[in-house]
Amino acid sequence: MSEADETQPDADEQREEAMLTAARSVVRTCMQVRQVESVLIITDPESSEIGRALYEATAMVTDRVLMMMMPPSLREGNEPPNSVADLMRRQDVVLMATKHSLTHTRARANASRENVRIASLPGIDAETFANGGMTADYNALQKEISGLNSILRRRRDVHVTSEAGTDLKFTTGSRWILEDNGICNRPGAITNLPAGKPCG
Repeated sequence: MSEADETQPDADEQREEAMLTAARSVVRTCMQVRQVESVLIITDPESSEIGRALYEATAMVTDRVLMMMMPPSLREGNEPPNSVADLMRRQDVVLMATKHSLTHTRARANASRENVRIASLPGIDAETFANGGMTADYNALQKEISGLNSILRRRRDVHVTSEAGTDLKFTTGSRWILEDNGICNRPGAITNLPAGKPCG
């Protein structure tokens, strides 16, 4: 057995653990899934590694978890099959890890009207999920964004600069501020993950 073969299982195990750690962050921190809640995970062949990690992390919290595999032919803005749309409305939490976003579908809107908490992870790849934005401390991020939003609410004209050369000016006007902090713990709430921006 070569040295490369001996180290390969370690790399695979590290990747699997990183995926599971990110999935636990989604389930426990972002969505705050409870043992009594039902959770539907929607995925597709291109995002199935993320879907499986979300399933495993959810199963550690509740045994009321179901994963649905969407057909690869589903495109941006297309509605999911009726059976999936119906299941979405009857859950406490829906996690959508798919190549194409389901955020702007009637199925998602109907589920939100039924007070389902929803996280959408459109187009995210396994590397970004395991080692990118999903590794953020979402509790700390929530505090940071909340503080930034309180500043933006009191300003009409904003000028942002940085040592790296950022020089951005904009007017907030009468826009409402959305805290895209990744925490989705209220009935009917929806978030895109990875999160981390104030927007209006």
